[in-house]
Amino acid sequence: MLRKHAILLSPAVADGAPTTKSWITSLPSLTEPVEPPAPEKGTDGKTDADGGAAPPAGNRVDNNPPVAAPPAKPADNTPAVKPADAKPAEKPGEEDERWPRSGSDWDKFKAKRAEEKAKLQKQIEERDAKIAEYNSRLAEFEQKIQQAPTVDPKVTKENEELKALNAELSKRIAQLDVQKDPRWEKHFGGRRSAANEDIKAIVGPEKGEAFIKLLALPDGEYKTGQLNDFLSEVGPLEQAELGAVRKTLRDIAREEKEALDQALADSDKLKGEREAKSKNLRETYEQAFVQTVKQLQDPKNGFAAFQKWPDDRDGAAEWNAQVDKRIAEAKSRLMGQSKPEQIVRTAFDAVALPAVLEAYNADRTEWEAEKAKYEKQISELKAARPGGGTGGAAATTGPKTIEAQPGDPPHVRARKWAEDIAQKMQAPAA
Repeated sequence: MLRKHAILLSPAVADGAPTTKSWITSLPSLTEPVEPPAPEKGTDGKTDADGGAAPPAGNRVDNNPPVAAPPAKPADNTPAVKPADAKPAEKPGEEDERWPRSGSDWDKFKAKRAEEKAKLQKQIEERDAKIAEYNSRLAEFEQKIQQAPTVDPKVTKENEELKALNAELSKRIAQLDVQKDPRWEKHFGGRRSAANEDIKAIVGPEKGEAFIKLLALPDGEYKTGQLNDFLSEVGPLEQAELGAVRKTLRDIAREEKEALDQALADSDKLKGEREAKSKNLRETYEQAFVQTVKQLQDPKNGFAAFQKWPDDRDGAAEWNAQVDKRIAEAKSRLMGQSKPEQIVRTAFDAVALPAVLEAYNADRTEWEAEKAKYEKQISELKAARPGGGTGGAAATTGPKTIEAQPGDPPHVRARKWAEDIAQKMQAPAA
């Protein structure tokens, strides 16, 4: 039996031998006695024993296949690893994709998968948080849109209708303004009157008035029929003359329409130029206003009434609010947002301001002179006291001088000056 299996499992096939299926089918059956195969003839008809040529490579089979011997038991239980059976180098990441083969590998595999799952779960939670935030913002925005005041469609439609009506009325007013001009009436009205007099001269005053009224009718079948009926009652000469006069009236009407269209176009052009000029003038005023405010609020060379105080100064909030109010009032009056009497009063106040400032400066000069005189008297009285006027430490100590600030009105300056004198009078002698 072992011999039969050895023969089946160990055929020595040369290179280029037929496929496994072909040579397996040619093997003897296991139930029949095994006989060696007949020697194969070469290409010259002789066998190897007769010294013939070698058989074809594809059909050559070893006639004496070796019998497989039982394998010898190695010294240790680990079989020797051939170089061909060496484990190939693993690619990066291949170890993570390989299924575990032991208990420890399975624990590592589960830990790795749990870590990846936790990481993915964290990313999902972050994404859901962002989606919730975006949805919240969207809902807030939609709520703001819904709460925003909406214009009633009826009001919008009425507004559009009023705009169209205003445009049409403006056009008609412009036409009347042109057509009622005395020069217009003299030019076109005189020519039309002359043509009407010709009609009366051709057919007589009575029929002439009737014909003029027919010519004034709107164009259409009714007007054409009435003219034909009228012309059928006059002779051929009168018809020819009336036709010539009618052509003259049409020429006058055409010239009048062309002149009117040109006049309206010129009027629109002038209107646009006026609007552009008004816009440029307003922009110039606004730029000049902003520049003037900067000059007036300059800390050094500005105007005290428009200079703002530092935030740490007493009463700065109230004073700065008044400054902003004065600037807003000036802008309102200059930009045409006030009544005519207010504008007139502003002009008078503006021209009176130099005189007011001059009187203010005179009062301030007088007060400063009086203050210097009384301060001199105080110094003399203090020097006359026993131990007074010795200098030393007394020169550096004593009450703090109360000084007026820029922008203080005269009564505030006077009050501070009086407080300063009273404080110096109450100071102990050095």
